[in-house]
Amino acid sequence: MLAVMTRFIIVMVLWVNMPKAYASSCVELMGGFLKAGQVQSKPSGFDSWAMKEASKLELKEETLKALEKKLATLEKKPSKKEFTSFLHFLDIIRDKNRLKFVDELSEISNPEYSSSLMKRHRKIQKLIVKEESNEGKKLTKKIIEENPGLSSKEVKVKVSKEMDIYMQKYERLAYGCRSTKWTPERKAAGNTFKKFTIGIGLASSIGAYTYQNYDRDIDAKWIGRLGYELTAGVLVGLVSSKIVSNPENSPVALALKKYFFSRGTGLVDMFAYGSLFGISNDDAKERLENIMKDPNRRAEIEKLRQFMDQKNLYQKFKESFIEKVKNLKESGVAIEDKGDGNITEAISGNTINWDALTTEDLEDDEIQNLLLTSIVSQMYDEQKGDLIATGNVGSDRFTFHAAYGALLLPKDTFVSLYIYNTLCMGAMNPRAALIKAVGIFSLNRIIFDQIYYFSRRTSINQ
Repeated sequence: MLAVMTRFIIVMVLWVNMPKAYASSCVELMGGFLKAGQVQSKPSGFDSWAMKEASKLELKEETLKALEKKLATLEKKPSKKEFTSFLHFLDIIRDKNRLKFVDELSEISNPEYSSSLMKRHRKIQKLIVKEESNEGKKLTKKIIEENPGLSSKEVKVKVSKEMDIYMQKYERLAYGCRSTKWTPERKAAGNTFKKFTIGIGLASSIGAYTYQNYDRDIDAKWIGRLGYELTAGVLVGLVSSKIVSNPENSPVALALKKYFFSRGTGLVDMFAYGSLFGISNDDAKERLENIMKDPNRRAEIEKLRQFMDQKNLYQKFKESFIEKVKNLKESGVAIEDKGDGNITEAISGNTINWDALTTEDLEDDEIQNLLLTSIVSQMYDEQKGDLIATGNVGSDRFTFHAAYGALLLPKDTFVSLYIYNTLCMGAMNPRAALIKAVGIFSLNRIIFDQIYYFSRRTSINQ
């Protein structure tokens, strides 16, 4: 009996004290777990997936760490679709803006939030939603026509599957074509745009030049000028297409680069065109020889004299000659004095019989140079334009292009970018994109090529 009572008392003591000890141990144990959880919490399944997707992009370590930290603090996670679009945009913007956009991840579902980056992101999203709606309607209609026996549910399932594949590609295009770095989409579009610019540019230039110069004789000079226009157009088109397709160029930078590049090529064009199609000394000599053979050369010489007086060419030539002689005297070069004490006036209106110039007169270098200078100036006057006359056909051309290019710079930039984006976004339907691009280009050239060639011919007669 005593043994039984002893055992009972021991059991009761243990029973009374055990819950307190056990509870204390559990509290301490749970506290330890909680503290450990605060320090070494495991990321959620969404966070792990999100970081895995982000690691596929070419993002700096700093950006990835900021993104991981931001995901851990989000109270409400975005949908996978929203986050995928977020990553697409994060990938195409400049490095300096990425940390800022990562910080805006919490506002991705907030329609009221409208930072400049979020506005750009949502603008692309609107295009994607619009394309999804339009393509969905087309695809639904096509599937119903091709499969008249399908139920509406089956049609919906089929459309959904095909649209998922289509929209994944379209979304990559929508962001890739607007990237600030080279993407596969932009590289492909750059090559297409280069071929397009050169090919259609050549066809357009031939048509426009022929139309504006149809009334001129089709001789070697006419064909030579056309060939020059086409060659220059190809070279300029090659470089311009690279400027337009370069993702690092903002619209403003693109416009300025194109303009200053065109001014650089304009300098080359000025000298090249002037030397090829300008008035040369050979042309002037040929005219002078024809004048001397002309029975009415007296009248022609009189025209030259009047032209000299009008342009003050004799005085300018005389002053130039005097300056040349002074320089020779100062350098110690011996100068022959014919005895008249006036060696600086080798040419004198009183000693030249303008009405009866002989072959011997023309052998005098100074007389010949004066006449040739007058003839070159006269020939330039005969073919100069109505608005720009610098005295040189190459300089006329440079001046005209500088003014014309500045006036049309905004329009040219917009059209170039629009065509480039059309070709880039049209990668999924190249034929339709090409037709649209040709339409835009043709409309622009039909209008502005006529303005260009008309204003060029009026301004500088070229």
